[in-house]
Amino acid sequence: MKVKFCSLLIFGLLLLLPAVTQAQDGQLIAEMVAGNNFGLGARAMGMGGAHIASVLDGTALIYNPAALARIRRIELLAGISHQNLDNSVDANMLGSAIPGFNERGQNNTRLNALNLSIPYPTYRGSLVFAVGLTRIKSFDKTFQVGYSFLDGDIRRDVIGTEAESGSLYALSGGGGIDISPNLSLGLSLNYYFGTDNYSWRLVEGDYPDNLSPLFIDNIEDDYSAVSAKAGILFAASEYISLGATIETPIQYEIEESFVQRTFSDGGEDITAGKTIYDLWTPFSFGAGIGFNINYLHLAADINYTDWTQMEYKDNPALETDNLFIQQFYRDVLGFSVGGEFLIPRVGLKVRAGFKYDPLPYSDEDLGPGSLSYPGIKVLDDREFFTFGLGYLIDRIMTLDVAVVLGGYKIQ
Repeated sequence: MKVKFCSLLIFGLLLLLPAVTQAQDGQLIAEMVAGNNFGLGARAMGMGGAHIASVLDGTALIYNPAALARIRRIELLAGISHQNLDNSVDANMLGSAIPGFNERGQNNTRLNALNLSIPYPTYRGSLVFAVGLTRIKSFDKTFQVGYSFLDGDIRRDVIGTEAESGSLYALSGGGGIDISPNLSLGLSLNYYFGTDNYSWRLVEGDYPDNLSPLFIDNIEDDYSAVSAKAGILFAASEYISLGATIETPIQYEIEESFVQRTFSDGGEDITAGKTIYDLWTPFSFGAGIGFNINYLHLAADINYTDWTQMEYKDNPALETDNLFIQQFYRDVLGFSVGGEFLIPRVGLKVRAGFKYDPLPYSDEDLGPGSLSYPGIKVLDDREFFTFGLGYLIDRIMTLDVAVVLGGYKIQ
C-alpha cells in the first residue's frame, strides 16, 4: 500500500472594481459554479495543473479517469489546502476613496482531497477502481470598498463589505482499464454537493462617527448535481503520452434562501424567501500531452468550455434570463504547462508550472439602450505561477507540497 499526502497552498491577488451585474428581473447571473475551478492535488498544481496525460495518482478520477490504470498498488491519498486571498479595490471611479477601506483579506484551510485507489488483479494489463472526495470549486472571496461623494453641498461616505465562503465537493467513483498495451480508457461518476454563504452590507453617512446601514443582504445556496467524465490515455511512444477527456453537462439543483434588509427614512423593510431552480452547465473538453525523458517530465493541457450554453431551467422567473446569459458569458480556452525534475540520489522532485484560466465573462452590456446593465469587463484574466516539491519517504509514503501564486483584475 502506498500513502500520499499533499499540501496545497494558494495565494491569490484579486484586483476588483465592483460592478453590479443583473438581468432585467434583478437576478444576479454571475454564477459561482461557472469556470471557478479550484486546484486539486499538490503534484498537479505544482505543475500548473497540466495533468490530463501526466497524472499518476488517484486524482485521475478528476483529471483523466483513464490514468487510473497506471496505479499498480493500493493507494491512499489525502490533501489539505490553505488559501490566502488579498483583494484590492480601486474606488476612485466611484468617488474619493476612503483610506483603509479598499483592501480586504481572507484565509481558509480546507480538505482538498481524500482518495482510495485499488487495483484489481488481472492476467495482463491493468484494471483499477477508485473512490474519492475532492474539493472542486471554492466559493471563498471577499472585498471592501469605501468612497465619498457630494450630494449637493453635503459629503456622504459609503462603505460596502462583501464576504462569501463555501465549497463545492465531488464524491466520485470510477475506474480505468488497459484495453491494449498502449491504450487505456476510464470513466468516473461524480456527485456534487456544497453550500455557498454570501453576505453584503452597505452603510452610508459621515465616517467614522455617523454611519447608518442602507442595505444588508444574506444568501445561502445549497448545490447538488451529478455528472460523468470519460477519458482516454495513449502511450504514443516510450517518451510521449497523449490524453483527452470529456465531461457531460451538469444539472445543478440549487436551493436558495435569502434575507434582504433595506433601510430608509428611519424604517426597515425585510424581504425573505426561498427558491429552487436548476442550472445546466455545458460539456467540457480537455486534451493533454506528457513528455518523459530520464529525470525530466514535461506536460501541457488545454481545456475548452462554451459558457454561453449555460442555462436556467424549471423556474420560469429565471428562464427569462437565459438570453442575458448568452450575452454575459463567453467560451473560454485555457491552458496549463508544467514540468517535474527528479534530483538523482536525493529522491527530491522539483516542479514548476503556469496556468492560464480565463474568466468566463464577456464585456457586453446586458439589454438595449436605457435598459442596459453593465457587464463585467475583464482587464486581466486569471494567471497562476506554480511551484512544488515531492519526496518519497521510505518507499511507501510520498509528501507533496505546492504553492500557487496568481490573480485577476475585473471592472
